[in-house]
Amino acid sequence: MGVVADAALEAGGSVHGVITESLHQRGQSHAGLTRHEIVETLRSRKERMVELSDAFIALPGGIGTIEELMEVWTMNQLSEIDKPVGLLNSAGFFDAFLGFIDHMVETRFLPAAHRHSISVDTDASALIDKLRSYTRVEVPKWL
Repeated sequence: MGVVADAALEAGGSVHGVITESLHQRGQSHAGLTRHEIVETLRSRKERMVELSDAFIALPGGIGTIEELMEVWTMNQLSEIDKPVGLLNSAGFFDAFLGFIDHMVETRFLPAAHRHSISVDTDASALIDKLRSYTRVEVPKWL
């Protein structure tokens, strides 16, 4: 996240960070951000990020990245939000994950249309273009 924030700032952009109090106390805050918000819990951090965001892009990361990705994707599926979700699949990082999602479709735990409600690309500009043309998937959740 710091590398992305630094690149945005270097390009003249503004960066709004939301961090939990415990992470801030451990020195994990990025000192150069345009705006900082410190919140009590991880739950409130995610709620605030959803509120602030127009779209979501997951970059290669760990379990927190996957958990946040799945939460916003599920919120879209359940019509709690209507915001595009994308994966920047650098160096094929998400290939195995996408295979698992395809397995969910094959075993009828996920409608095929929902598989394609998440945008995927290896190129950041192409992914942003896909997110800009996002349209809500309107199929029943249940098969």
